Amino acid sequence: MDVSFWVLLGYLGTALYILSYILLNAGKMKGESISYIGMNGLAAGLVLTSMLEEWNGPSAVIQGTWLFISALGITKILLKQRRQKAI
Repeated sequence: MDVSFWVLLGYLGTALYILSYILLNAGKMKGESISYIGMNGLAAGLVLTSMLEEWNGPSAVIQGTWLFISALGITKILLKQRRQKAI
């Protein structure tokens, strides 16, 4: 079986999705943590990048949306932390 670099990136992204969900359900991560949201954003980016080799429109839409939501979530957390430090 010959697996390309891009496909390996996609598998890595899939593994990160699964790992983050396992850690969340095991109580090892919080859903509103930068680490959880960051893992999901990185996973989405890796799966999206893997489509450079073979395009899949519907998958690109969901991965792009997941990446955008992750960026919003991390921004929200960082702004909240900044406000708390200012107090």
